[in-house]
Amino acid sequence: MIWKTLMVVTNTESPVVVVLSGSMEPSYYRGDILFLMRKEKIETGDIIVYQIENEAIPIVHRVITVQNAPYVGMLTIWLNDYPTLKWAVIGLMFITVLVSKDPS
Repeated sequence: MIWKTLMVVTNTESPVVVVLSGSMEPSYYRGDILFLMRKEKIETGDIIVYQIENEAIPIVHRVITVQNAPYVGMLTIWLNDYPTLKWAVIGLMFITVLVSKDPS
């Protein structure tokens, strides 16, 4: 009941998380408990938590920079999600190297 109340008050699915690695040091150490609240705007220095599909443990990270370009990184995501696309891009780069002429 307390957990459900915290979910409603903080407007998050996971109002309390535990830092699982040393990647947040020296501000937060492994085993520290973070109390989270949802914000409308993400800013540099904020701590964010996100859930990856088919993974039980949420990921906790600090925001280092905020990019204003909406599709930055989408190519990387597509290449990881669609291996055929990845091999097509690698093949295209290989062909480009083979057919390109030396400028000298």
